[in-house]
Amino acid sequence: MPGLLDTEVTITDRHCVPVTNPIRYVEVDAEIRFNAIVAGSVIAPAYAELTEALLPGHRVVIRDQGAIFKSGPIEGLDFVRTATGPDAAGRWMVDFGDDGAHLANRITYPDPSIPATEQTVDAQWTGTGPAGTLILDLVDDNGGPAALTARRVPQLVIGDGAGLGATLTYASRFQDLYVELRALAVLGGTGVPGGELGFRVRQVDRDLVAEVYAPRDRTGFARFSFATGTLRQLQVTTEAPTCTVAIVAGEGRGTDRTIVERVDAAAVATWWRSEEFVDAQNEADTEQLEHAGDETLDGGREQLTITTETVDTPQVVYGDAYTLGDLALVLPGPTTPVTDIVRAVRLQVVPRTGRVRTALIGTQAAATDPAWVAGNRTLARRAARTERI
Repeated sequence: MPGLLDTEVTITDRHCVPVTNPIRYVEVDAEIRFNAIVAGSVIAPAYAELTEALLPGHRVVIRDQGAIFKSGPIEGLDFVRTATGPDAAGRWMVDFGDDGAHLANRITYPDPSIPATEQTVDAQWTGTGPAGTLILDLVDDNGGPAALTARRVPQLVIGDGAGLGATLTYASRFQDLYVELRALAVLGGTGVPGGELGFRVRQVDRDLVAEVYAPRDRTGFARFSFATGTLRQLQVTTEAPTCTVAIVAGEGRGTDRTIVERVDAAAVATWWRSEEFVDAQNEADTEQLEHAGDETLDGGREQLTITTETVDTPQVVYGDAYTLGDLALVLPGPTTPVTDIVRAVRLQVVPRTGRVRTALIGTQAAATDPAWVAGNRTLARRAARTERI
């Protein structure tokens, strides 16, 4: 069983400078996700060095077997002390995020070179080029070295990934930066393994490096099955459709409104007719109304979702055979093999009982995950028009 020192927890300041030695802890629960932000937690006794380090703006860094597994800013603190028992001296529960959370705290300025109060009505950020380049440009302009001084994320630098992905023309104005990055990652994923670019912010020495990458095809090495002991759980969930007919109303009032009906004939024949009204008051274009109806149908379609939970073995080890964002293969037995991106990796450590690291691989095939299709359709609609406020 790996020892406590295989997983180290350190507190740093906002500039990635350590302010503690590796701390004493009683539990670590840290997860990382592909193109998503997720919180982690550390539970530790309340001793002086740790208590003095838990300040606003400070960060938690988890190193597992020598490599940084997860790092990010402290987002919440919970202190507990009891009269007797193991918490008589006090206990801290520290919630922390990913360093990518700084990007989720930014919006896209139409003209990133001037303050928000000086933006004009017609200004918008626009770019044409490979999706990876656009992602890094947006990060740089709204939180990187090219951003206004007050908006720069401490220690953030721009890394590799320019030139990756399909070439796009994209416009943005006062949108959530992280949502825009996810849109570009999906829309620029043509020809990329898994159909989606990856982006992340990770600590390298004392820098926070924003980078874009293409998922690697590791299906020849990262193969999970019950027979080999690498597959812990498989779940297949089927749900009936919630919408098979979408009635979409465009701009205007009363009889002046354009009404479009979109029908999923196959779902009606297989299941039943289930109608939903879609109020698209801001849309005048018939094609956009049809897209809105299709988006609603996709969101309400029959769902067949496959999720898996894997576990490392000496033959298949995270960081060697695969890592977050790689393409892996699941061999569930009697059902069809699943090939998809490693969507999440979770590390749980309790020094008294040991450590467990698991990966989540879920199908995103269009035929089996309409929620993903609906998300792509929404992003495509956003890319097809200029959003203004």
